[in-house]
Amino acid sequence: MGILHGTVDPHFANWPHAHFYLSAAWLAVTTPLRALGTEPAVDYLAVRVLTAILGTLTVLVVFEMGRRAFDTRAGVFAATGMSVAFLSVRDSHFATIDVPLTLVCSLTLLVVLRLTKTEISLPTFSRPLQGGERGGGVSSRLRETPSAGRLGWGYFLPGALLGLATGIKYTGAFLVASILAGSRRRLVPTLLIGLAVFGLTSPFLVLEPGVFARGLSSITHHLAQPGAGEIGWIHLVRVALWQGLGPVLFLLALAGVLVALWRRTRADWILLSFVVITYVVLGAGSSVFVRYADPLLPPLLVLAGRAVSDVLRVTVQRRVEIATAIAVLVIGVSSLPHDVTYDLLIGRTDTRTQAFDWLASHTQPGDRVAAGYFPGPAHDAAMVASGRHSHGATTAYVAGFLQNRLEDRYGVHDLTADELARGDLAALRADGVQLVLITPISPQDACAAPSPLEQQLRALGPPVAVFLPAADPCSRSVFDPLDAYFVPLAGYQGWVRPGPPIRIYKLG
Repeated sequence: MGILHGTVDPHFANWPHAHFYLSAAWLAVTTPLRALGTEPAVDYLAVRVLTAILGTLTVLVVFEMGRRAFDTRAGVFAATGMSVAFLSVRDSHFATIDVPLTLVCSLTLLVVLRLTKTEISLPTFSRPLQGGERGGGVSSRLRETPSAGRLGWGYFLPGALLGLATGIKYTGAFLVASILAGSRRRLVPTLLIGLAVFGLTSPFLVLEPGVFARGLSSITHHLAQPGAGEIGWIHLVRVALWQGLGPVLFLLALAGVLVALWRRTRADWILLSFVVITYVVLGAGSSVFVRYADPLLPPLLVLAGRAVSDVLRVTVQRRVEIATAIAVLVIGVSSLPHDVTYDLLIGRTDTRTQAFDWLASHTQPGDRVAAGYFPGPAHDAAMVASGRHSHGATTAYVAGFLQNRLEDRYGVHDLTADELARGDLAALRADGVQLVLITPISPQDACAAPSPLEQQLRALGPPVAVFLPAADPCSRSVFDPLDAYFVPLAGYQGWVRPGPPIRIYKLG
């Protein structure tokens, strides 16, 4: 966001910068939309619209991937699966980099498949044909010459897309495996073009190697943390792909991988190479977000589409069109209820908004409220203005993009995990706190025993207000354990709204 305000250097290297510049350009183009709302909400909405557009375009690319790699039916089945796969649908709502990365990875795989399956030719002048030679369909003075080598598109297109994918997220570099599987002779020039495009889309990573090195170190440190409670190889399959695809699409994708390992065509190797290296490298860590699996969906669904197409080809001799329509219906319906339930839920008022509105009507100017940063409803504007610790926000504009809304009517004490564990009410009173909001720090903590701080607050009296997302927050809902996103991946029974359970206590 700072790019629009003249700060072209993000001073950040945990991700490359291509998507930052793309988002800034999109915000500049969609400036008229700002009349519909206020910053930062309208800016979030604009980038979310961009993500939705890119996610929709990915469905079209997946169709073409299936058609080019195998046949039209495979493309139809793959695109149908991509359009309803829950993880893709969910993440297309977010202003994050995973869906844009998925689109560019899919485009790269499509280009590699096209260059492998088809060699485009252009006519070129040659000598006149002699007596006994037969003329071709173009001219007696023309011959067909492959254009890929002449024009360099066989090197430039995959290289440029490789560089762009890596410029969005470093894991885009895993596409090298598919490029190698497509054609070894293109690898070196393609890599050089990719490096050039990466440098053009993230120039400050090249100009500031120290920042670049710290960013890479931060990523490796993050992946090594025991955040998900299990190794990524298990977590990606058990949670990300099983919940992200749904049981039907997951089993079809598994069947597609098995068929690919049996057939071992060039297209199979191109798709499998990317899937395997992404899974093996990311899965070696323990802090693997569910959305990291987004780029795996297109190649897996293309392989699933080929498996379904092969089954129909072998088993259905007549009325193939009807069988195809039935297969499309089954694939589409398999995940659609999950998608619709999620969409209906996230459109309802969040518990944090309810708490924010309650505080607006039950506090006076100058009052002070204690709440956690991630699950809380508000952040103190005075903290930003004073230059003290404010979660990296250096200006009021940047602070507008923090986890929660800025508040200048009452003060906000950032309640930490250490304070919850100590239960020191005297320290909160000394800071002038009148109200304490108790929320789980992460979604899976909703069923944990009350913290020492809440136990002491309960001794003073019951909460003055309670906001619950579900009748039973301790239901068997499945969350991403690393993401402070208080909407389940699965298990919506009893849920009435998004957000964490919030209990507000009055500190006497």
